[in-house]
Amino acid sequence: MARQTLYCLMDTETTKNNGLVFDFAYELMDRHGQTYDYGSFLIKDVLAIEEPFFKEKISQYWTMVYKHHIKPLHMKTIRRVFNNMLARHIGNGSKIVICAYNAAFDITHLGQTCRQLTNQTFLKRENIHVQFLDLWHAWCMGCPVDYGYSAPMTPAGNIRTKAEDVYRYEAGIQDFEEKHIAYSDIIIEKVILASILRRKKKLPIVDDPKKFVSMPWRIAAQRCRLPLEARKARQQSAAELVETLPDITIKGAHFTGNPNQGFLPI
Repeated sequence: MARQTLYCLMDTETTKNNGLVFDFAYELMDRHGQTYDYGSFLIKDVLAIEEPFFKEKISQYWTMVYKHHIKPLHMKTIRRVFNNMLARHIGNGSKIVICAYNAAFDITHLGQTCRQLTNQTFLKRENIHVQFLDLWHAWCMGCPVDYGYSAPMTPAGNIRTKAEDVYRYEAGIQDFEEKHIAYSDIIIEKVILASILRRKKKLPIVDDPKKFVSMPWRIAAQRCRLPLEARKARQQSAAELVETLPDITIKGAHFTGNPNQGFLPI
């Protein structure tokens, strides 16, 4: 019988000055979205010495603590809880894939924080045979071509594929804004993971985080090359058209609106 694969989706939030993780959440699920385990923590050791990057959200954290959505614990305890969870499911015969959106960031900062606070690696030796998946890379590999028609762009003119952008596309919620709270961001990344698994393409699973691909947005840019080129051509045509329009002056009026659609004196 084939071993069941469980995906351990993680998210972290870091401090402003030293990039220490102060907020950590995970959810263990199968490919159908059924949850097997869950945890959400504020790292007390870090909050005692550092300031969160989004410090204006700190009041929201205490509300979540009051509602038992998140637990304030020391890193040593969080490490033990997480590793015991992994060991329990591995012992039951499951294959574990640890994943996150831009997983290199979460895994690197979580490991550095644990090393600084406990002088230990975050994963215990008995759990080193887990595998890893960067959802950012996986989504870009299967990025729908039509994403290129509406994808936001960076100031440098590159396609943007942040978790917030991808969730807007997958969920059809164009005004969505990421909360940057691990407990909440796990929810949107779960939607992204589900969309990746539905495509039934080979996943870029690795046995070492050092093997993560950097800048996977380039893969999405290549897949969306034709619609991106079409957008660029339309923008150039529009710019050239504006340059050829005559100068229009209306006495006693303020000109607003699109020249191709008329004007409105106000």
